[in-house]
Amino acid sequence: MIFSNLNKIIRNEQGEQLAYSLTLPNSNKVAETICALANTLGGHYIFGIQEIPSDDININGISSDFYIDKTIENALKKLNPRPIIKSSFQEYKGKQIFVIQVLKSDASVEFEGIVYIRNGKQNQDTKDFQNQNKIQIFLSYSHRDKKHIAEVKDYLTLLEKQYLIKMWDDTEIIGSDDWNDVIKRELAKSSILLCFISQSFLISDYITNVEISSFLTRMKLDDKIAILPIIISHCEWKEIKWLRKTQHIPSGRTLAGQKGENRKKVYSEIYRTILSIIQKKDPTVLSK
Repeated sequence: MIFSNLNKIIRNEQGEQLAYSLTLPNSNKVAETICALANTLGGHYIFGIQEIPSDDININGISSDFYIDKTIENALKKLNPRPIIKSSFQEYKGKQIFVIQVLKSDASVEFEGIVYIRNGKQNQDTKDFQNQNKIQIFLSYSHRDKKHIAEVKDYLTLLEKQYLIKMWDDTEIIGSDDWNDVIKRELAKSSILLCFISQSFLISDYITNVEISSFLTRMKLDDKIAILPIIISHCEWKEIKWLRKTQHIPSGRTLAGQKGENRKKVYSEIYRTILSIIQKKDPTVLSK
């Protein structure tokens, strides 16, 4: 088999459609890379070439004495479903290299139960990739309002299942952790502050001086950072300057005052508002 466009392929840097290896990798690495190429755009996996830091390539070549065919066959046995590939030794600039062409798969290919994709020059577990792209929502609340927080979290779980968000609240703090450090770290990682407003919330010094203060400062620097207040119960929220200036849910009512279908409508409004914030951060999010 002759790859007629080999010169064009090898001029490219490694990326979503191209991977190099100076030597013959083990069958697990071969399986992972074929899996990633098949799940992305298809592409080529070439042995006997090394990309060096100057964005040039080192053509070392590879001996036909290596058990390449056996290694590839062992790799393919580990993939489900088995992707379509073409492979052969090729002469390139006086050196022998080995080229695998991987066709894009219509179905998700798994290696040891994991779906890999190409992310730049690396193979990446799709779950890790999706986690990196999630928008973290920090739930700020008084512990006296736990019941309402649990109900809202349940309704927003669909967004988590779609890998769009990750919700975080202080119930995730492990006993041995420094809770203050953990909260500040998670605040810094979060793009949305979901506030459950009640009188207990308003009189909490920690919520005001740490959680709210942190987000108000960040919002001045980044218009994609958002605070979304949920009015849980009747309280003096209109006395708080930042709350008076911030859109809240539900308008003119409280969450606790809504029953049955009306409460579900409030949950739906929270869901849709968060979705619109996500789309503002990334307009392409629903097409991914």
